[in-house]
Amino acid sequence: MITAMDWFCKCKTIYVPAFVSFPVEDNGKYSLALTESDPEAKLKRITISNVPENTVLLNLQEYSKLNIGASLGKIIRDDSGIFKCCDYLLISADSAELDFIYIELKSKKIDRHEIIKQFNGASCFMEYCKGVVEYFFDAPITKPVSIRTSYALLSWTSLNKTPTSPSRTKKNKYRKSLSPGDYIHQKIGGSGTISFKWFITAV
Repeated sequence: MITAMDWFCKCKTIYVPAFVSFPVEDNGKYSLALTESDPEAKLKRITISNVPENTVLLNLQEYSKLNIGASLGKIIRDDSGIFKCCDYLLISADSAELDFIYIELKSKKIDRHEIIKQFNGASCFMEYCKGVVEYFFDAPITKPVSIRTSYALLSWTSLNKTPTSPSRTKKNKYRKSLSPGDYIHQKIGGSGTISFKWFITAV
């Protein structure tokens, strides 16, 4: 039986190192940094604090620059923006649970429909990765392993207000299997810190 940790260890080996970063340890606590590749971006650097040690961060900004649509576009029509992608994908694991957290940084005007397309595109990318791990490494995700999914928009603090996280009851404390349209939203200054717990726990 494949545990969440087994799957995570196999998954992190399939990525090219240039696209991946791992948590930095400081006094027993781990953190990760998010940055915008656009030199004109007002969101310069965001630190995710208290990250689990078993975490990998994929820079999908660099993935997008590879112009995947140039090759897939010869087979798949892109009438709906299906080759769009969010900025980052964070994958984390403990003994029985996997977290897939999709993150978009936005310094300019927020277009909800475009953001959803970016999250959808990244979700398709993750489904492909899951297939690679399952079929080439014989490691499907099966019970009792569960998956928590979150989609998060981090925007520059002066941008217009947009929908924030949906209301949740105490019984639904953890954000499980959210759809891209239910993304959560946090405004941040040019640089700032946000806790890993914010991405997965109801506020």
